[in-house]
Amino acid sequence: MVILRQIIPWQRIIDKLACYYDDSKGRIGTPIRTIVGIFIVLKLRSLSDRTVVNQVKENRYIQYFCNVPDEDLSTFMHPSNLSKLRKRFGIKGIEAIEAVIFDLLRVTKVIDKSTMLIDSTVLPNNISYPTDIGLIFKA
Repeated sequence: MVILRQIIPWQRIIDKLACYYDDSKGRIGTPIRTIVGIFIVLKLRSLSDRTVVNQVKENRYIQYFCNVPDEDLSTFMHPSNLSKLRKRFGIKGIEAIEAVIFDLLRVTKVIDKSTMLIDSTVLPNNISYPTDIGLIFKA
């Protein structure tokens, strides 16, 4: 997490997401840098919203990565805020975060340019639920 914090171009990501915020409306929210860090940890570790918020509160490395000061831990965000932020950013905002990070990984040759990244969770597949008859045939 410490090394990853150093190599991610945070300012490029913040510049792309700044258009989703209005300085003249509402209260001061969680910094974009912190939100992006939380979304990255959420994806890297395949955590739920509730679990990632709890991990930020407990894990010093994740706090450092997400740039969360100690005085904000007692009143840190509620897990439901992450779904609101996802809705605010939409597909374009999340794609902007992923594009910057994947470009960085391609430049540093962590990802091979000739390969394709596919999310297999969206591929169609027949779901077979275990039934008594199915279990008997399997045995």
